[in-house]
This record gives sequence, C-alpha cells and structure tokens, in this order.
Amino acid sequence: MAVFVSYSSRDKVAVENIVRALTNAHEDPWLDKELSGGERWWRKILKQIRESDAFIVALSENSEQSKPCQAELNYAIALSLPIIPVQIGSVENMMVNRVGELQIIDYREPTVDSAIALTTAVREARQRREELPQPLPKEPPVPFEYLMRLNTTLDGALGPREQEALLAELRRSFNVDGQDEGARKGIAQLLRKLREHHDVTVFTRTEVDALLESVATAPMPRLSPPPGPKSPTPNEKTKASAPKTHWRPSRRVTIAAATTLAVVLIGGVLAYAFWPQATQVVPPPGSDPCSSSNTGTVPFTRWTVDKLTTSCEFGANVAALVTKTLQPRMSKPPPLFVLVGVPSPKTGGVYEMTCMLDRKLVTCTGGNDAKVYVY
Repeated sequence: MAVFVSYSSRDKVAVENIVRALTNAHEDPWLDKELSGGERWWRKILKQIRESDAFIVALSENSEQSKPCQAELNYAIALSLPIIPVQIGSVENMMVNRVGELQIIDYREPTVDSAIALTTAVREARQRREELPQPLPKEPPVPFEYLMRLNTTLDGALGPREQEALLAELRRSFNVDGQDEGARKGIAQLLRKLREHHDVTVFTRTEVDALLESVATAPMPRLSPPPGPKSPTPNEKTKASAPKTHWRPSRRVTIAAATTLAVVLIGGVLAYAFWPQATQVVPPPGSDPCSSSNTGTVPFTRWTVDKLTTSCEFGANVAALVTKTLQPRMSKPPPLFVLVGVPSPKTGGVYEMTCMLDRKLVTCTGGNDAKVYVY
C-alpha cells in the first residue's frame, strides 16, 4: 500500500526530496500532482488517504495556511492513520501545531541520516496501521466549494443585485483564501467570467477590474528561509576555505537609486496636490452635504451622501472608517477596499461597504443601497 504525502503546492520543490528518499527505499509515495480541484478530484484524494499505510504531512507555514492540507490531516486523524510529520519549512509555533506532540523529522536540509529516519518512520508506521474505523468518519467537504457553485451561477442571467452579491462573495473569499494559489486562480477566473457576462453593468465591470488588480498583486505567503550553513566535518575543517566575496552596489549606483526613488515620491505628492480640478468634480453633483461633515482641508475627512438611501449619521461612520483606513497609507492608498461592520444609527444594524478610490474621491456603496462620498 502507498504512503500518502500531504503538501502545499508552494512546497513542490522541497517535497521532491521526500518523494526521492521514499522511492529510493522502494516505498510507494502518493501525492496529488494535479492540484486541480473539484468534486471528483477531492473524492480521489480521500479514497487514497483511506487506502494508505501512513500519512506524511509536509510541515511548513504554507501547509499550515492551506485549507486542503488541513482538511486532509483532519481526515487522516479521524481515520486513526499513523501520522508522520516531516518539517520542510519554517513553522511559526510548533507548540500549537496539530502534530506538535509527535516525533518530527527535520527535512529542511536533507541528509542521508534524515532520509534513513524518514524511511524507518514509514516502516514503523506500517506496523502500527490499524483497520479503519466502522462506520467511516464523515468526509470533509470539497475545499473552496463556492468556486463551483458560483461558476454555475455565472452561467445564468444576472441582474444588478445578483452581480453585486456575487462580487461581494468573491471579494470575501479572496480576503479569506487569497493566500492559497489554487483559490486565487479560481477567484480570478470567475472574476474574468463575470466581467465578460452579457448582463454585466458598467459599475460591476469597474469593480471587477479593481479586484482583479488586487488578485494579481496579492502578497504571497512567507517563504521558508534559506537553510543555514552546515557544520563542517573534521575533514572539511582541515581544508583551506576560499574567501567568499559578496557583491555590493557602488556608491554611484546607490545614489542613482535613491535619487530615482525621491523623484517618484515627490512627483506623486505633487500630482495629488495639483491635479487639475476640472477633471474631477468633488463632491459629485446630486449628492447632499451633511452638516456634521468636517469643514477642514485634510484629505478624506469630508463627506456627502445620497439622502434618498443614506443618512448623514451612517455617512459619518463610513467617513470615519475611510479616514482611519487611508490616512496611514497616503503614500500608496489602495484603489479598492472593504469596510466591515459599519454601524447604522437609524436601523441598528451593521453593514459592509465597498469603497473605490478615484484620485481625490472615495465612493462607498453597500448596505441597503447606501452611497457615501468621502473626499
């Protein structure tokens, strides 16, 4: 029977070392190389876990943040399979890890000794392998199930409200699962499908473009630090070591880089301060000013609302959160962001508002058709 290897797609290179060691020891490692997603893919993985002699979890911060990896581990534990934790990258806190109490094999710097420890652990695990519990534990749901559900929704007609709801769910999913490569690619694919939908509105298409930009520039998970230098063996200590040389930029290169950065920053500040007013009307025509609005000149502290759907009290709460979000990031403000839990004094409820920045104006929409302009 095979040995199941659970890993994050971002650790493919490091996992190859594990597979190579097991193969050289005439073991039969099984790992998901498709990483495609979907119901059939997930059922195949769960079936393979049940049929395996042992379960190797490739530990790293990437696998810690991966929903599929955590679901696979939880299922293996529920099946009472022998678990073999193999560390291939940094882990923030091993004390609170699900497998922290087990004997962990350090495979961050593969050696002959670590390969022997790995294959020995597999053989010992095979001897501890018990019959699967009956009845079998409940199978975990397909990770990122919403991608398939939303893809089906996109095949039908979509009114403005349906588009807004679908876009809000994709945005929330990106905020939660954006660090996972598979989820981020799936979300981007659905966003592009929504953008080309025959019913799409101009407003939805604009918001999709902004969110696609965020998806494309999403920060990657922290990568494992490069392995440190190995301790020299007695034979190595007797050998003369060649002096190491490190490239350092010349003083001229350093000054040129600093000058370029300064010009870019100063240009951005001047462009913001002296942007021609004729190209943008602030506040927008038709919006109603509120008496409680700030009358100062500091950016993003004044606001107006659409009084047909929005109260000035709610507008004040939205404006306060916009100011809190943008003031610390004035050098590089986000083009799109979401305010969560904005309280409404009128209804007593809390709402989510999607905000888009266009030069000197922030337009926030959401709630019960509320609209707030902050400038």
